[in-house]
Amino acid sequence: MRACAGIFWIAWLVAILLTLFTAVIAGGHTGEVPSHPSNVAGHNILRMSSVMAEAGEPISGQSNTKSVPKAFFLSLLVPGTGQFYAQAPGRGRVFLGTELAILAGFLGFRLYSDWKEEDYQLHAATHAGVNPWGKSKSYFEDVSLFMSMEEYNRRQLINFREDAQLYSGADFWEWDSQASRRKFDSLYRASTNAEDNSILMTGVGLLNHLLSAVDAARTAKAYNKKYASSPSPVQFTFKVKPFPGSSMVMVGLKKRF
Repeated sequence: MRACAGIFWIAWLVAILLTLFTAVIAGGHTGEVPSHPSNVAGHNILRMSSVMAEAGEPISGQSNTKSVPKAFFLSLLVPGTGQFYAQAPGRGRVFLGTELAILAGFLGFRLYSDWKEEDYQLHAATHAGVNPWGKSKSYFEDVSLFMSMEEYNRRQLINFREDAQLYSGADFWEWDSQASRRKFDSLYRASTNAEDNSILMTGVGLLNHLLSAVDAARTAKAYNKKYASSPSPVQFTFKVKPFPGSSMVMVGLKKRF
């Protein structure tokens, strides 16, 4: 209920401000609305109204400036949202569109990598007798380079002797042909390259978040500077002026050009 009441009063105030602003634009001059007891002559009110409007103090309203930290963290969380908050929708669309493109690229590379991983594991199981369950990337790297487990172990013993890391048992593989091994190598490289690209897209995405946050903060600062330097087009004044034997309350509205 409290929120609804707040919305109602804000809407009411906005409607009043728009009505008064429209009236000022149409009239092209300052207008005042007097409120007074019935025993005060109308011509005295009209004669004093312009003086009171000029001498009255402006009623301060809500600030329309933008929070720089809020703009920064909005875009740090979702690129572009800070720019929308800082009244720069064009810049916001650029960063948000970039974020969506990066996300699409990441998902595309990741899905392609998984697809190719399934392909090379199935190919290795069919043509080399590989059991892919629980195998690491380094294992499949060796499978792509050597025709069999025996060839790999032999090279390890020649090159590293007692420090050789050997495969055995469930690690067995033996390709039925060089063509099968080369096809496996092609599938394996396609999968790992796509995975590397997805990691690269993650880095690009983080950079986009940071750049968008910095730009949003700068945009909010620029908006606040522009807002502070521009004169308010409409100024309200409120004045209580006692008269002999009566009193008068004046509400003034003034437009600056």
